Amino acid sequence: MVILPTRLEALSHEGRGDLCGIVTDLFGTPLESAAIQAPGGARVVTGPDGQYCLKDLPAGNVIVQVTCPGFARREGTLQIHAGRAGTADFALVVGRLSDRPPVTIEGVVTYGQLGGLAEARITAFCCVDRSVTVVANTDSHGKFTLPLNEPGQYCLTTWKSGYWTDVRVVAVAAGTTARRIRVAVRLKPLSMLDQ
Repeated sequence: MVILPTRLEALSHEGRGDLCGIVTDLFGTPLESAAIQAPGGARVVTGPDGQYCLKDLPAGNVIVQVTCPGFARREGTLQIHAGRAGTADFALVVGRLSDRPPVTIEGVVTYGQLGGLAEARITAFCCVDRSVTVVANTDSHGKFTLPLNEPGQYCLTTWKSGYWTDVRVVAVAAGTTARRIRVAVRLKPLSMLDQ
């Protein structure tokens, strides 16, 4: 059985096309977290494989911008053909030292020997001006990920109802090359006083 698009669906895609490709560094390594943006608010972010696909762009010349933390921005004018998917791959060069790659704090929140503690809330905020940077909840295994884009000292607060709050400082050095900082947090129930 073949399902044909309705007249309305066909009209909505006339004069539009897609653009897909991969974003890498100069050595061909796929770049995660690269943002590809086109006019009209079309924006996608690459995953670990560096792949992207901008859908339903207007046909004609379109200016596409590619940015990725730690790399110089690229911009180019590409031809989008109506009803077709075009391909455009981008190789980015390393940017200024201030364009350092993002650092991710990864960790697990546990309670004793019972394993991961689900639905604990982790907040990272700047120790200097106390502005909240990022908030995350642990998954069913107690794991969490917090992406940070700026160097500095961060207060990491872990909270869950019925448990003592854990507060610690995590430093992200300005010249760090580490992409991940690992943290282990063990919470105590409120009933466990001074243990």
